[in-house]
Amino acid sequence: DLASVRLNNGEPLLYLREVFELIPESIGMNIEVKTLGAAPKLGAYLRRLIDTGVTRAHRVLVTSFDHRSIADLACQYPE
Repeated sequence: DLASVRLNNGEPLLYLREVFELIPESIGMNIEVKTLGAAPKLGAYLRRLIDTGVTRAHRVLVTSFDHRSIADLACQYPE
């Protein structure tokens, strides 16, 4: 469980939702997908964060070396 993970300084690992809540809206976020096949789940999660007002679509940039996943996300979430 990620809630039990601690960084070297003892701080807890933040969830993406918490990161969006902590960083001012004037700052964009670049989220790089490292795991093949993770983009659809990330897209659905980001959609929930946007729909619930946690963040806005214009703040989020998703990148990856897996260009097909990024293209699929762009078709699924054009905004």
